Amino acid sequence: MTFPRKNETILRFSIFLAACYFFPMTALANDSQITEWVVDALAQDQRVDNIKVHVAANDGIVTLSGNVGSAYAKQRATDEVKEIAHVKAVNNEMKVDPVLMRGEKATYNWPSEEELEAALTTELNHDSRIDAAAINPSVEYGHVVLDGAVRTLREKRIAEQDAFDIIGVQSVANNLSVNPGRKNAVSVESEVAMELASDTTLHQFDLKTKSIAGTIILSGTVNSLYERSLAERIAARVHWVTKVDNQIVVKQSSPISDDAIKQAIVRRWSQNKITQPCKLLSAEVKDGIATLTGNVDSWAEYQEASRVAFHTQGVRHVKNQLVVEGWDYPWEQLRGEDGQDFDPDSPQVHQFLFN
Repeated sequence: MTFPRKNETILRFSIFLAACYFFPMTALANDSQITEWVVDALAQDQRVDNIKVHVAANDGIVTLSGNVGSAYAKQRATDEVKEIAHVKAVNNEMKVDPVLMRGEKATYNWPSEEELEAALTTELNHDSRIDAAAINPSVEYGHVVLDGAVRTLREKRIAEQDAFDIIGVQSVANNLSVNPGRKNAVSVESEVAMELASDTTLHQFDLKTKSIAGTIILSGTVNSLYERSLAERIAARVHWVTKVDNQIVVKQSSPISDDAIKQAIVRRWSQNKITQPCKLLSAEVKDGIATLTGNVDSWAEYQEASRVAFHTQGVRHVKNQLVVEGWDYPWEQLRGEDGQDFDPDSPQVHQFLFN
């Protein structure tokens, strides 16, 4: 078809406007900016020692080189960079040097409230998974308060995870509201039910869904805490869900004694390639609640010890009182007297278990 010159100009202008709409930020981020964002993100992450990490960006492709203390830190650096806006791909050429495992960030100077708030704002704005325009963070004595609104329950949890990952943050009060717009309750129920039924782990269970004013209520029975948590995770992904009321019951075929659970945890630690070298791990179980104590050498071991205990049959809850050697971190302030709950519904654990 042939257009007159005036119409052709109008058509080209329309195409230009459409391109601006669908790709509004492409021209605003060059490799120098991306490199700066990556360096900032790694510097702010309390689980990645970026002192010996070098960053280079070329046409949106980020290359990481240098040394880190553990395989966990290397993988976490990759995951962190992937979440930054305008990063097309990540080439992780870093080498694992066990000498660094005890953490050079032990001498890190804790940031002021102003620095912490600035770091948090930067982290939220650069996370490509969320729209942080309506998030208003504030910081006082290391305690973060997130006010404002996001579009989905998943974004709310990601924002909280971003806050927890920054050096100096001791706790997060997540007051974000979820404003996803309106949709028929029956449609929301159907969409959640379809997502649950299509999951390879959960399709075998008869799970019920009910939607009331944006809250999705889950009910039914599953065989493990992992399956219960996975169902909530899947429901939270649906766009119009603002809250998940998880009433799913974990039904075990026969009760397991606390002593048998403890022995199973210790045995599984000894067979796990990450926790097997840890000789100072200890577990006590009471009424299905596992309390972990002792020292480990890395965040990878800290997380893996909790994960193994959490997935042990009969465990209802995990309290992690492990200490990572070489980290001058305010453990007692962060965890409280009873230790850190390994809560499968928390955003930190969601990211570790499912992402």
